[in-house]
Amino acid sequence: MRLAIRSLSVLALLAAPGLAQTTHQVNLNSASFSPKNITIEAGDTVRWVWQIGPHKISSGLAGISDGIFDSGPVVTGPTAPFEVTFDAAFLAANPKPGNLYDYFCPVHLPNMVGTITVNAPAGQVLPFGTAINPVNSLRVSSGGAAIGGSLTLTLENTVDGAAGPGVGLIFFSTAPDLAFPGGTLLPGFGLASGAPGELLVSALPPNPVAQVGPKTWPAGGTVNFSLQVPNDAGLVGQSVFAQGALIDVTKPDGIGLTSGLELVFG
Repeated sequence: MRLAIRSLSVLALLAAPGLAQTTHQVNLNSASFSPKNITIEAGDTVRWVWQIGPHKISSGLAGISDGIFDSGPVVTGPTAPFEVTFDAAFLAANPKPGNLYDYFCPVHLPNMVGTITVNAPAGQVLPFGTAINPVNSLRVSSGGAAIGGSLTLTLENTVDGAAGPGVGLIFFSTAPDLAFPGGTLLPGFGLASGAPGELLVSALPPNPVAQVGPKTWPAGGTVNFSLQVPNDAGLVGQSVFAQGALIDVTKPDGIGLTSGLELVFG
């Protein structure tokens, strides 16, 4: 049996298309922001709109600017709005505990202050499959699915510690198999000799969209792939479905499929 999978740059393609993002309006009234405290999602934009009076917007607390964002000189409205996009690059460059950003108008202290809280959910790693493919034969051994971070994916034949040598690879799809959380049964594609396996990720075009490997698999050992997750807020909330294959070169039909992982980026 032969396993033909396209070699593509892993994960980079997954940064587009991004999720729809929202613009939140904050009105600058005579001596107040409305609303003054808002909670947004990573990738959203805050737009401050002058309604009346002289104002300026500075990030910081108690009238002390922290230099993260600033609208410039004091101006009297109506005038062009001031916008800041709180995307992954912004959060990484301007870290704050709890992603809480204070701001104020220095002309109207102490009353004209506000906060922006950015929800940037941590990524999740969700194993799936029906145990026809052995549990933990594909797993995250370090890191996670956080944008801008890294993770290590590990392949292992957990039912035959003497299997191998050969090669291992992982392929990625934007959807699971139609039988999710199970898959399409493939006789002879199990990790145990002669056992069936399940294809757990979609093979319908354009899937699989990416592949890592092949990489050497030592007899009885593991195969590790270190990957970088793009620092792109458009990935937040999106999923990619991964499954590995271990190919034992000592056997004529030595392709074994692993368990699956859903990586939910956050």
